[in-house]
Amino acid sequence: MLALNVDLYLRRRPKSFLMALGFILLGLIGEMDYWTGREISLSIFYLVPIFLVTWYVDRRSGALISVAGALVWYIVDWMGAIKYSQSSYPYW
Repeated sequence: MLALNVDLYLRRRPKSFLMALGFILLGLIGEMDYWTGREISLSIFYLVPIFLVTWYVDRRSGALISVAGALVWYIVDWMGAIKYSQSSYPYW
């Protein structure tokens, strides 16, 4: 029942609200990912705002959020000074 209420609530929100929510979620996930460091991977959580925006806004906006999520993930890795065995791995 709660899932139906959440679904109905999100369907009634303007697309701009959902996009802003997606970017805010990306920022929060990126912040948590930075503070947890290498020991805990939060990479799966980057999919939540991508799914949300793709489902409730459109595919084009979902693609935009996915590119933004990849950028946030890359920046978090760079700021955390994570070292990879190959220099090309962060771009993969």
